[in-house]
Amino acid sequence: VLALSLTLLAGCGGGGGGEEQQFEEQTVILPVERALSGFISENGFTSQDNDAFVGTIPDIGGFLEERGILTFDLSAIPEDATIVSAELRTLQGTATGTPYDQVGRVIVDHIAGLAPGVDFADFNSQPLAVITVPPLSEDAVEEIKTLDVTSRVAADMAANRGESKFRLRGQAIDPATAGNNDPIDPVDLARFLTDTGETVLEIVIEVPAEDS
Repeated sequence: VLALSLTLLAGCGGGGGGEEQQFEEQTVILPVERALSGFISENGFTSQDNDAFVGTIPDIGGFLEERGILTFDLSAIPEDATIVSAELRTLQGTATGTPYDQVGRVIVDHIAGLAPGVDFADFNSQPLAVITVPPLSEDAVEEIKTLDVTSRVAADMAANRGESKFRLRGQAIDPATAGNNDPIDPVDLARFLTDTGETVLEIVIEVPAEDS
């Protein structure tokens, strides 16, 4: 975890001439927990310690949907910290086939995992929030995709969940061109990378400054 002190902010002082409480902003970079991240298939298959895949694959019935899971450990954030901002930053890798023709956009569900890590229980679990505007990604460009998740990380801290967990999924599946209905690219998957430094939460916090 990397924490950088950025600035000092004067807090409100009480009466009686006491010293005002000082606060400082810090930027904390939380790496994705790769061992607790990966993807889930609609048929029940799960894969932890993997990249997050989103899209469709062929099946006897036509296609199966794939959804990604990204998990972040919040234990490095002090309990007395105020979340100023939080941004999900994930590197999109090389796509297989044409996933965005099938899913439209990749959107993010903020979830409270029903089981640790990647578990089929979370394929359709009720989200705490659905982030559609803006989407995480709407094209296959291999670049860092970013999403503001400030309110979601703050909610996790307030609820003492100990982690922030996000489900990546297609906004809408086009059954006419997904899976076996796509004769050119039956496998259509967007890929979000989870090796060291590839996916992180960049969080700015405000904490009481230590006395010098």
